[in-house]
Amino acid sequence: MNEGFTLWLTGNPGTGKAALAKTIHERMIKQGHKVELLDDRHFRDEYVPELENSTQGYNTSAKVFAAFCTILNRNDIDCVVSAVSPSAEIRQEFKDKLENMVEIQISDKVKGNIDYNASQDPDLVLHMNEKDPDSAIEEIFSLLEELTFVQPTLSEYSDEEKEEIDARLKSLGYM
Repeated sequence: MNEGFTLWLTGNPGTGKAALAKTIHERMIKQGHKVELLDDRHFRDEYVPELENSTQGYNTSAKVFAAFCTILNRNDIDCVVSAVSPSAEIRQEFKDKLENMVEIQISDKVKGNIDYNASQDPDLVLHMNEKDPDSAIEEIFSLLEELTFVQPTLSEYSDEEKEEIDARLKSLGYM
């Protein structure tokens, strides 16, 4: 059985993790992946509203997400996680446990009200105050393609190119 992978977007609150994660999740579904979106804010609001917006509260929800990802990945389901997860030490523990984890650190000029510790070696750091969300998404997918977690995205053919391809396939007897 294949194992899924986990894409973990981390950073201070308000840096755009959730919006990026949602777009990545939707694109992966279109590509045919079995994938779940785990969003810290939604999880806390919906299921554990008593969990404080504190370093300890964020670390607790991150630990729950790591447990979910372990189970889902083991069953060939990919995970896209959007979580503050402020402890670099805890994120490193996740990377050690989750065989196929990609850590994307999202930074911005936003200064959170928590003690966020940057990772020593994330797979990618995105400075969202320096780039637009679309280019950030493309950078993430380029990394995922390089790591062979997703297939390269094929560009769309123009109508003229489609006609040429059809003509060639017909001449070869495929159509």
